[in-house]
Amino acid sequence: MLFLIVNIDKPGRNDVRLANRPAQHDYIEGFRDRIKFAGPTVTEDGSMSTGNMFVIEAESYDEVLAFARDDPYYKAGLFDTTLIRPWQWTFNEPPDAA
Repeated sequence: MLFLIVNIDKPGRNDVRLANRPAQHDYIEGFRDRIKFAGPTVTEDGSMSTGNMFVIEAESYDEVLAFARDDPYYKAGLFDTTLIRPWQWTFNEPPDAA
């Protein structure tokens, strides 16, 4: 099953994001085969990250919750909000996405 994760940064915490970026990227590498797509949300001019989002394949909500809570950004207190929802790919699914 696919799940959407949307994280929204706390305002004024870009220093926390930058300090934890290497650890977060290392963490994500361990899930590369299950992440369908992911990336940061950014300000309108693209100059700064404001959060991130993932679509990840998992067996259960609890598995995704554990993934989200083990993210170094989450552990560092960067996020104001984390939303996790089951997600269904409806349009423009790549042929090899299954």
